Amino acid sequence: MYPIHLGLTVCYLIKDKGAVLFDAGLPRKINRFKRSLSRIPVDPSEINLVILSHAHFDQAGTAKDIRELKLSIQLTGVLFIRIK
Repeated sequence: MYPIHLGLTVCYLIKDKGAVLFDAGLPRKINRFKRSLSRIPVDPSEINLVILSHAHFDQAGTAKDIRELKLSIQLTGVLFIRIK
């Protein structure tokens, strides 16, 4: 598991056979996200799922930018989970 610090929030990239991104951080942090990806041994094309813990701006703010990256990231889905 690799923490990705995006300002006040932290996302986690979990690698196994592919890679899963847990949360997407604050809005407008895509450049910081790309810099963080370049420092860890995970190819962006391995990310096949983004899980957002909830739909607040601090967890989901950069999700759209991540989806729109031109880094061959092919998302198979985005899963919203609700924890009570």
